[in-house]
Amino acid sequence: MNSVLRMHNGLSLPAPPTIVIAPMDGRPDYVCERRAGLLRPSWTILNNGRRCARMSAKLGFAAKWGVESEVGEFELRQSAFNMRNAFTVQGGPYHEARLTGSLLDRTFKLEWQGNTVAQAQADVMSIIDIHEIEVLGVGPDDELITVICMLALRAERMKMEGLE
Repeated sequence: MNSVLRMHNGLSLPAPPTIVIAPMDGRPDYVCERRAGLLRPSWTILNNGRRCARMSAKLGFAAKWGVESEVGEFELRQSAFNMRNAFTVQGGPYHEARLTGSLLDRTFKLEWQGNTVAQAQADVMSIIDIHEIEVLGVGPDDELITVICMLALRAERMKMEGLE
């Protein structure tokens, strides 16, 4: 199932941050809502009003997210000294899938078992943070795992920019 998604920050001030990931073919949006936590913020991903995933930050030196989703339960881990903005899936059906990206040209790629599941490119001409995401995989859960990984990337960036 090839699909194109568009990720952008929702208009949510002064409410908690919202990120919208919209399929370009008219299907319902993925709405990602942040829940405040003293040390462990969490995000809920809704699609058509139905919860399809929940991510909770885990304490540690590097970024780590625990994920409960329709895809299964797994962790997203970021290397502590990685300049490529990489996350690796640990556990679940996408075990060892890897999201890598470049902060310079703001491109990202999700790979699993030697195949590219999705790729993303930031819209550098926009005043708001927008990514075009192309899901290339054919698996039934490729779109959801892509949404989860891109949300983790955006959540970490928001934390670095002090927007969380």
